[in-house]
Amino acid sequence: MFVPILLIAALAGLVAGLLLSSTGWLVASIALSVLAGVLLYLTRPNRVGATEIGGQASTVKSVDDAASDPEVWVIHGRARYHRASCAQIEGRDAEAIALDQAIGDGFLACSLCRPTEATG
Repeated sequence: MFVPILLIAALAGLVAGLLLSSTGWLVASIALSVLAGVLLYLTRPNRVGATEIGGQASTVKSVDDAASDPEVWVIHGRARYHRASCAQIEGRDAEAIALDQAIGDGFLACSLCRPTEATG
């Protein structure tokens, strides 16, 4: 929410600095741009733990209950793990990994399909 405002202010500072030949405005513009970048980095929604998951894409299998199947599904660059039937991964390249590995790698459970809860 604040990032667009910071970027607009940074642009205004850049224009003012160039038009007025003012170093102060240029430095302020750079500082605002850096602050916006830091905020974007800290609030990005798709953070994954320290270990990056790679590999080839696989097709999603039709298993509804992750509690009885220790495999969960992840998408490269996304922070959540899912059941095979989750709508969030439908039509995407997903990779099956062990639930313990997903948790150890810093993935979080999907709040839509709730892969660690038993279905009944």
